[in-house]
Amino acid sequence: MHVAENDGTTAETFSQLYGDRLPAWLLARVESLGYTRPTAVQKEALGAILEGEDVVVHSQTGTGKTLAFMLPLLAGIDVNKNAVQALVVVPSRELGLQVASVAKQLASGHMYYRGEDGQEEGRDAENEDPESWEERVGSESTTADASSYRAAKKILIMSLLEGSKNRRQKAWVLAEPPHVVIGNPRSLAQLVERGGIRYHQVKMVVVDEVDACLTSPETGRELQGLLGKYLSPSFLTAELEEEATATGGSSKDEEGPLLPQGAMKDGGGEKGGRVARKLAPWRLVHRQTLFVSASIPQHKHFIKQCVQQQWTLREPMHVHVTPGELMPPALRHGYLVAPTKADKPAALLAFLRRERAKGRLQACVIFTADDREAEKMAAILARSRGLAAGGQEPRGESSVVQALVGGEHITRRAKVMDAFRTGESWGLVTTDFAARGLDVPRVSHVIMLDVAGEADTYLHRGGRAGRMGRPGWVVSLVSETEAFALVRLANSLKIEVRRMGVMKRPRSR
Repeated sequence: MHVAENDGTTAETFSQLYGDRLPAWLLARVESLGYTRPTAVQKEALGAILEGEDVVVHSQTGTGKTLAFMLPLLAGIDVNKNAVQALVVVPSRELGLQVASVAKQLASGHMYYRGEDGQEEGRDAENEDPESWEERVGSESTTADASSYRAAKKILIMSLLEGSKNRRQKAWVLAEPPHVVIGNPRSLAQLVERGGIRYHQVKMVVVDEVDACLTSPETGRELQGLLGKYLSPSFLTAELEEEATATGGSSKDEEGPLLPQGAMKDGGGEKGGRVARKLAPWRLVHRQTLFVSASIPQHKHFIKQCVQQQWTLREPMHVHVTPGELMPPALRHGYLVAPTKADKPAALLAFLRRERAKGRLQACVIFTADDREAEKMAAILARSRGLAAGGQEPRGESSVVQALVGGEHITRRAKVMDAFRTGESWGLVTTDFAARGLDVPRVSHVIMLDVAGEADTYLHRGGRAGRMGRPGWVVSLVSETEAFALVRLANSLKIEVRRMGVMKRPRSR
C-alpha cells in the first residue's frame, strides 16, 4: 500500500475516523495530549491494524509511527486478564524508554469501572476531577458504587530493559503480570523461557525499528528465536469447560494452555471420550505481528522473509507513506567547511554561539563517530563561554551540554536524558546508538561532526529534529574532501544541502 502525503495530516479527527473502533477513553486521552488529527501514516496504518492484519509500517522519522501502533495495542488490552497480552520489541534501551513513555502517557490513569448495566466504561483518572465521579453516579451514590470505583483496574505497562531493576522487574512479571511488556529480543525470550510470559495469551507483537534489530547478527538471531520459536503467528487456545475446571483446570483463566502434543488422538472408550469433550472448544488463533521502521532496505524481500522465517502466516500488508521526500520537509540541511578535523571543535563553537545569540537554537543533538570523541567534545563545550541562554554563563555541566554514550552506566545515561528532556541541558553529544528513539520535540538542530557513512544513518540522525512538522536544521561539519561525499549522499536522499560557510584558520602570530 503506497500513500501520497501532502500536508502531513488528515482533515478528519481521530474521533471522526475511529469513534466506533477505538474506546472513548483512549480517543479522549489522545486529544488531551494534543493529537487531534492523525498523520497520513497513522490513518493508513490504523485502518489496517484495526482490521487485524499483520502490517509493515514504513514512514519517515517524526511522522507518528509509535502512536499508530500504540493506539490499537492499548485498545485490545483486557484489564480483567492478569496476563501479558502485548509485546513491543526494541533494539535499544533508549528507544524502549521512549516507547514506554508514550504508552504510559496514553494509558495514564485509565481505569475501568462497572456501571449499573454491567457494562464496562472507561475513565481517565489523571485528568478527571474527583468530584466528577460523584456527579456521574449521583449525589446518592451507594457504598457499592464507591467500592467498585476503588477496585477498578488500570493498564499495566513495564519496560524490561537492562539495569539494576532488571531482576526485580522479572520477579514482578512472574508474580503479577503486566499487560504490556517492552524490551529487547534477548530479555523477552528469557522471560518466555522462565514462564513469565504465557505466549498463548499474547495477542499482539510489535517490532519497532525492525531494521536496527536485524542489523546486528546477534540481535537478529535473538529476534528470530523470539518470533520463530516462542511467538509463532498462530496458536491453539480454548475456553475452559466446567468439567475441565473440576478436574484440575484453573477457573480464573478464560484460556487454556497450548494443546499438548498428541492430545488430539482419541484413544476411545471412557478415557478417550473425556479427552474429546475437553478438546471440543480448542480453536486456532492468529497472533497479530507489526513491523515498524523509517527505513526498511529491500522491503519486498523483507516481506517475503516474514513468511519464510515463520514470523507471519502470510505476507504482511505494507503501509508505506511516501511524501515525495525521505526526510521531514520542514528540515533544512547545510554544511560548514573546516580546514582539518582538528579545526572542527572551533567551527562548532563558533556556529553554536551564533545560533544561540540569534535565538534560533533551542536544543541540539551532536553526533560523533565514537564514545571517546563524544565525551571529549562535551567537555570542550561545557567549559566554553558564550553558550548559555540570555548571556548568563552556566553554573554547572548539566546546564549546558552533556555526553550520552553507550559505554556509560545506565544510571548516568538516565540522568543525562532526564536533564535534556526537561531543559536542564540544551545540548546532547552522542553516537549513532541514540539515532533512533530520541524524541525530544524542542530539538531544533542536529549537528554531525563526521559525514554519515550511509543514507539511512543520515536519515535517522537528522530525524531527531523536525519532529511532527516542526522546523529544524541538520548541519554537518566537513573538510573540503568530505563535502563532496556529503553532497553525493544528499542527492541520494533527494534533499538540498547548502554550503553555509568556510571557517578560516586563525593566523599565527
